Amino acid sequence: MNILVLDPGREACECTYYGNDDGAPLVGRIPDCRDAALVGQHLRQLTARMGEADPAVRHGEPDVIGVRAAYGGSTFRHPVVAAPRVLAQIEALVPEAPLHLPLLLCLLRFCREEWPDVPAVVVFDTSFFVGLPAREHCYALDFELMQRAGLRRYGFHGILHQAAVRHVRWPGTLGDGPKGRFLSVCLDAQPEIAAVVGRQPLMVTGGATPLEGIPGETTSGELDPSITIQLAHELGWGPEQINAVLTRESGLYGLAGRHIGLAALFGTEDESLCLAREVIRHRMLLTCGAGMAAMGGVDAVVFSGRSAHVGRRLGPWLSARLRFRGGQGPVMWECFGEPLPRIIADIAVAEGIGAGTVSCAGQPT
Repeated sequence: MNILVLDPGREACECTYYGNDDGAPLVGRIPDCRDAALVGQHLRQLTARMGEADPAVRHGEPDVIGVRAAYGGSTFRHPVVAAPRVLAQIEALVPEAPLHLPLLLCLLRFCREEWPDVPAVVVFDTSFFVGLPAREHCYALDFELMQRAGLRRYGFHGILHQAAVRHVRWPGTLGDGPKGRFLSVCLDAQPEIAAVVGRQPLMVTGGATPLEGIPGETTSGELDPSITIQLAHELGWGPEQINAVLTRESGLYGLAGRHIGLAALFGTEDESLCLAREVIRHRMLLTCGAGMAAMGGVDAVVFSGRSAHVGRRLGPWLSARLRFRGGQGPVMWECFGEPLPRIIADIAVAEGIGAGTVSCAGQPT
């Protein structure tokens, strides 16, 4: 089966094409999703390359398309095929996420026009956290204000968290059942930790935006809200400058003084990076402790995300410190290295077959 996976960000879109031969996927990048002509040009080039690489792909046409959506989980609790009604619902949500959803709509409309018989399945990253308890997703603000402005804790790596906790299979833990208590640590450019019991998340570090929580490669993470007021009042900074500093010049970049990812940070003993390592590890430890308190203990820690392999270094360090009264030694941990595009591809196939739009042989019905 030939599966095209699209992952639109705030500006660019990562593209991954899985072919029939189960070999390495073709990857591409659309630098500007706001330009419909550019979107079409890049996707046609990518599918043409797949057609050349795999003779079984007729004219490079995919059998199913999977598209990640960063927002929209409150409306769409499960993956959906992008029918006209779905596009209209997503368009109505644009005011809640004006930087992300217009790009998503542009991609979906192109796919429907270019491949009208190919199902485009939208997978929502925030769906996993829709069921967070009110005590967790609510801020201490006026309730009507939160509803009017759409303010709540959303969580932003739900697809990875859900796949990671389902992956865990140790004696005494049930990844799909009600008893497993997991700390899911997503090691991405913007790290996120979730506490999950069975399939139910009870806590997540991602907030109303991905800026909240643990510091990222360029993002500040959680900070005192009055800091933004001080930057405006004492330095005369406007909203755009403050946003740029907190989202592009903070986190590891701010602490280390240069661009560095989690893999490089924990793959070296460079003393100049000591503070950055300590801050990240300390914040992760505190958050894991909060997650344990929310769940009444922990059975396992599972690492996922683009830098999931960093869990081999963080796992022993965290495990030795996450002991609790009555616990039997260090907490078990594991790395789940399945890439996000592959997870989305599998979800898209399952949804397409379940909806009757794709046959088991991989062709649209």
